[in-house]
Amino acid sequence: LVMCVFAVALLLVERNIRDIDLQDRSSAVVKLFEQKLDKDANLMQAVLRAIKSNAAVERALADRDREALARLSGPLFEALRGEHRLTHLYFHRSDLVNLYRAHSPDQFGDEVDRVTTGDARRKGAPASGLELGPLGTLTLRAVMPRERNGELLGYIEIGEEIAHLIDEVRRSLNVGLLVLVEKQRIAPDEWRRGL
Repeated sequence: LVMCVFAVALLLVERNIRDIDLQDRSSAVVKLFEQKLDKDANLMQAVLRAIKSNAAVERALADRDREALARLSGPLFEALRGEHRLTHLYFHRSDLVNLYRAHSPDQFGDEVDRVTTGDARRKGAPASGLELGPLGTLTLRAVMPRERNGELLGYIEIGEEIAHLIDEVRRSLNVGLLVLVEKQRIAPDEWRRGL
């Protein structure tokens, strides 16, 4: 009887220690992930400010000149992709219709209806956030309105798929992480294309 009581007590203590450890690790994962997202979002806002201040980009956006945007943003996007893991660069008209995608130049003319673009439009100020893309990827996005003399010319948006952040958190805290996405949130054809 004494041995049984001792075994049950030991089991309960061990379970309690395991639960506390799991709770501590979970809190650390959330905190580290949020810190890394904030750091990358701040870097993205700085990049947007630099692009926004380029007079040639301003003219191309105002003139809705896709060729000029391609010429101006192509080398910049390749450098940003290589050095900072940015995976998306967009230029949208003031009505949020896409004018040019540096990462996918042949796709344009669609209305961009995302939370971050909507926030930037409503606030008239930069916005950023984590969003699920149509291909099923989690992307940190930052959007900045571009104005000239009080007139809205359009929006500049950059994005970064966050797989590397998940890997960094996993390595830093020595935890296994898994991202799950509800299938009904993604169009099947888009998901297959994203594979």
